[in-house]
Amino acid sequence: MSQIKDAPDLPELPDKNHLHFMEYGVDQARRGWCTKNNLINTLKLSEIEKRFGI
Repeated sequence: MSQIKDAPDLPELPDKNHLHFMEYGVDQARRGWCTKNNLINTLKLSEIEKRFGI
């Protein structure tokens, strides 16, 4: 787990001032036929750990 937690390029939390950009990300994901099963940030922590063998 420390490999993910210590990653320097990953912000801890999104900037609340940038939340209005979320609609563009969602639109792009839909155009690419993404579902929640294709996106890691929709999984529960236990499922992420299971997929990465953590």
